[in-house]
Amino acid sequence: MRHFRKASALLAGFVMFACAPTELAEHRRVEGVRYLDQGISTDERQRLYHYSQGTRIMNYEWFMALEQSNNREPFASPQNLARFGFLPSERSDHNPNGLPVGFAKDVDSETGDAFVGFTCAACHTGQINTGTIGVRIDGGASLVDTDQFLTSLFRSLAITRLLPTKFNRFADKVLGDDHSEAERASLREDVDSVIDRVKDQQNINRDLGLYPVAEGPGRTDALGRGGNLVFGTGISPANYRKADAPVRFPSLWDIWSYDWVQYNASIHQPMARNVAEALGVRALVTLKIPPGGTEDDLYASTVRLAEIDRMERILQKLKPPPWPEEILGRIDREKWRQGKALYEARCAGCHDPAWREVDRFGNLGRRMITVPLDKIGTDDKAATNFAERTVDTGDLGLGTVSAARALEVVTTKVIERKYDELGIPEAERVRMNGCRENEWRAPLAYKAKPLDGVWASPPYLHNGSVPNMYQLLLPAEERDKVFHVGTYRYDPVHMGYETGPFEDSFRFDTTLPGNSNAGHEFRDGSGEGVIGPPLSDAERFALIEFLKAPETNREPPPRQAGDAADCIVPAGG
Repeated sequence: MRHFRKASALLAGFVMFACAPTELAEHRRVEGVRYLDQGISTDERQRLYHYSQGTRIMNYEWFMALEQSNNREPFASPQNLARFGFLPSERSDHNPNGLPVGFAKDVDSETGDAFVGFTCAACHTGQINTGTIGVRIDGGASLVDTDQFLTSLFRSLAITRLLPTKFNRFADKVLGDDHSEAERASLREDVDSVIDRVKDQQNINRDLGLYPVAEGPGRTDALGRGGNLVFGTGISPANYRKADAPVRFPSLWDIWSYDWVQYNASIHQPMARNVAEALGVRALVTLKIPPGGTEDDLYASTVRLAEIDRMERILQKLKPPPWPEEILGRIDREKWRQGKALYEARCAGCHDPAWREVDRFGNLGRRMITVPLDKIGTDDKAATNFAERTVDTGDLGLGTVSAARALEVVTTKVIERKYDELGIPEAERVRMNGCRENEWRAPLAYKAKPLDGVWASPPYLHNGSVPNMYQLLLPAEERDKVFHVGTYRYDPVHMGYETGPFEDSFRFDTTLPGNSNAGHEFRDGSGEGVIGPPLSDAERFALIEFLKAPETNREPPPRQAGDAADCIVPAGG
């Protein structure tokens, strides 16, 4: 009865999904998927989609056996997962159960237990739908709603535990038809333990008001949520902070060439950025000395550096998606030329960074332009929240430090420990680190990202508050204050997704904290948020035409004899 009450209590937090639809909305359906030439093979694509980076959401057998909360259909069915924005992926050696893009199977090397987790492709694979065709955008921004997915997943687990017939079917699939009552009782206890942990965390989130802004499809407060998981759950509840600055998932092509990544240009080393991402989506790490343990136990983790390195090397080959003229329409070359002149005059100074040596290794990369908050005028929460956050490091022994310093230390120690466990030699470590030192910072600024492939990654601004490129080129007062998100249906005229409303769409309200659509404006006057004089409609559409196939400075200059070795720029794949 004790666990029955706990399961019932958990359901109260998930009641909003009691009537979740089982049929896939019409706007999500396509008859086939077209892949563009982005420089990677089919096998490399499947590796990106399904390599494990060490994250663990749930026992893999449980995930495959679990039914949806309101019917007997599998929760893990591609149709059900598509409701949360996950894109279909074919069965392969890397994906034997045919799970959607971004799901990976992680097997514990000591226990043999298998877990389902996210890999980076879950949030960084996009698609545009037009008619009955889905055009896949590898490395693009997805419209996955991870919060709704996790809420629905654990609600289904709680209902399964609550309803005897549902639990019996679940147990038969997990344990097999000939299992004993003792095994069934043990499974009940394991499920109860997971439910208890989810309920406890849900109470913390509610009591502290940690997530006051609904993120919706295609967004998450990456630094805020990740910091809460690593430092709040992992070290001390005193480290929880309100995460009210959702950002849209960025595209990944050419990201290896940036000297600093994240919207606020806070991370220098690619390995550290990838490890931080894995820790932020439930890779396990020990940051407190366990009972009976010692300091030698600290920084042990489930992160998989070898697989992360393989994914990074594939991403180095990934090209921006070419505009598919046969599907979305031919580019008007006269307008394109007009747009090119406008781009060079108005945009290239920030969005076309030069190639330079970016660190002491002589590593060649693009020196990203960062624009101070009081200049760019866009929503400041993502940058200011991270800059102001501090962390009580507890057993790590650093005292109270900035979040940037804490993450620099944690990622460095996790990476070094894993290298030692794998026996990776020093020269190989330097290469796997991208020939860069692990440096973190917290500038009150946002970086101006190169615009190659920008047509394929709406909505725009770091928080996704502007639905299409046309509106981004308008003064902020003329942009939509409310629009709907969640469909992959594409609007090629305005360069963005359709804005609905449509079935099961998310209502994006730009008046809410963290959602401001101000800044980055072409209009009369000067001051915060004004980056140039106003554009005419003809000029806006000329820029849109150019951004379908921009000519920018994305190719590195040839290396000269005697130059320092550059181990990031791909050489022949």
